Amino acid sequence: MRFFLLVLGSIIFLSCKSSHKLTGTDYTDLGTGEALISNEYFPQEIADSLGWGDLTSGELKVNEEFRFTLKSSHKPYHLYRLKKGRKVEGESILFWPKTRTSSLISVHENMLQYLEGKCSEVRQTLSYEYCEPVFRVEPDWGKLYSTLEGREIWTIPDQPSELSATPDSIRWVMNTQVRLGDYYRTYTHINPENYTGIDYKINILAITAQLQLVSNREEKAENFNTYSGVTNGKRSSFFKPCGETETWRFDGSLEELLSESGYPAELKQTDDSFFYVTVSGTVEDEWYANRGVTGYTKVIRPTEITNFVIISSDKCPNSSP
Repeated sequence: MRFFLLVLGSIIFLSCKSSHKLTGTDYTDLGTGEALISNEYFPQEIADSLGWGDLTSGELKVNEEFRFTLKSSHKPYHLYRLKKGRKVEGESILFWPKTRTSSLISVHENMLQYLEGKCSEVRQTLSYEYCEPVFRVEPDWGKLYSTLEGREIWTIPDQPSELSATPDSIRWVMNTQVRLGDYYRTYTHINPENYTGIDYKINILAITAQLQLVSNREEKAENFNTYSGVTNGKRSSFFKPCGETETWRFDGSLEELLSESGYPAELKQTDDSFFYVTVSGTVEDEWYANRGVTGYTKVIRPTEITNFVIISSDKCPNSSP
């Protein structure tokens, strides 16, 4: 009887020992020396530059760690890291590839203007430029870590094989990497807001919402400027900036702006109405998960209007057809 209890106890002990947070998933045991294919979404150059190391390497000593990459056709991209040791530490990075625009203005110059006041320094690797945004209020990384675990971050499945078609202009990708000791796992999701009949969709979107809260704690870019374009004037409608290929979301009411700026005008705003306007305000990125809902990658927040003309189409005056 004593022998039976000892054997039973050993079985229970071994069973408990072999169970962990990644049990039942497609994780890789890096302790076996198995080689992994490089992650196409993750900028390892930046991780090396920051001293993070390669999360897919068995030589990297890790307790628990999460890394997220958010990318789309719109730059900059987002990179987040949460590392758990004696306490939880976190970092947020903005990055973009080294390329040139069609107007021969470097992406570097564009980003310096667009992110002015948000980052203290722009650094470079062979293929990328990146910066660390300054936080107005430091996030509670420990609380965030617990929230992500509550959203089953260790065990969320990879993206389903069949995805609904998404226009390239609003297509975005979230790649997640998790590490538990020698155990490593990664999974990717493309426009998860479009998933149907998938029960873990709510957890993916909740995780992206938590990352958005981190970015919301960063300093706002000092890109207050004057912009000319065409809109129908309705709040959350379109704004087509002159000289740009993108269409932005107009986060304002033209009627209210006119009233506040002293224009004695009453508007009949319809979907077929077009107004050429010059407004002062700021421009921000539309958050990834919102793009599939609104259809826009940027949002303009106007505070004042200095020019207003009724026109017959959604083209800027004197622009090419």
